[in-house]
Amino acid sequence: MDGRLKHHFSRAILGIIIGLTFCENAKAWNYVGHVVIAQIAYDTLNPLIKKRVDDLAKYVFSQLPLSQQQKLNYQYNNASEFAKLAVLPDYWRNWKIETIFNKFNAKLPSNLLPYATDKLASWHFKDRPFPSNKFCGIENKTDVLWAISILTSDFKETQDFNTTAILLILINHFIGDIHQPLHTITNVTGNCNGDDGGNNFCLKINRKGQCSKNLHMLWDGGVGLLKSHTNIQKIAYKLENQYPASAYSQKIQNINLNNWLNETSQYVSFIYTLLPQASVPPKYYREGQQIASSQIALAGYRLGRELNMILNQEIKND
Repeated sequence: MDGRLKHHFSRAILGIIIGLTFCENAKAWNYVGHVVIAQIAYDTLNPLIKKRVDDLAKYVFSQLPLSQQQKLNYQYNNASEFAKLAVLPDYWRNWKIETIFNKFNAKLPSNLLPYATDKLASWHFKDRPFPSNKFCGIENKTDVLWAISILTSDFKETQDFNTTAILLILINHFIGDIHQPLHTITNVTGNCNGDDGGNNFCLKINRKGQCSKNLHMLWDGGVGLLKSHTNIQKIAYKLENQYPASAYSQKIQNINLNNWLNETSQYVSFIYTLLPQASVPPKYYREGQQIASSQIALAGYRLGRELNMILNQEIKND
């Protein structure tokens, strides 16, 4: 095999690997959910902030492998680049923190140095026991609550463009995650065995005796709301009209992350009305999609507010 052919063959194989990994690594709102949340946030940005976000997103996008750029452009062709990049932290979840920053020539913030060799996986969720009166020590320190807090602090303080770009993508994703109810709770038994946010709550078993659908997967897809190759702008506009920011003004202004967590608790009893390996009734789909829609819109508005506040101050300081 000559050099050029070998080069093209290697790039093709890499593209296939990236594509497969990119599909299999979804563990949050599904990719569509994260892109819609980010698009709603993007729609709320003031023009100067939007320009800054565009510049930061453009840098990250330009550093991705060509095959990954093409995949994002194909799947979310009418979304902003910022919104498309919302999926990346799921792809990175088994990467070390230092690897993520190094890949984009970004400086690792000093607050993250103690966690440089940690993987990103635990940053996506917070396992609080349900029922809430269960006293089970199953929570991680480096959870989604901690991640949003430390990343936004670094985002406000960093002066390095590349670092700001990576922090932007991480904050984008984790603010989405904290609004997915099953990223904030785990159903526990008497001996404190949790169901991993519904990942171990099986709804459907295939012919091989393997679980092919679980409760977490159902909610990652917005209980049937979020489908692949969806028109991102169309669904974002629909949710913005159905759940306008004016109806959420008090919640949007509430920046207490513990309150964000507690909000999702109100949905948990409903979520667990399903029985293992039972079919999902139409009423559950209807009510579940209403909850998912509301949470997605709220996540988008809160992300937009956060970016408007932080980046507005940065622009004033320039």
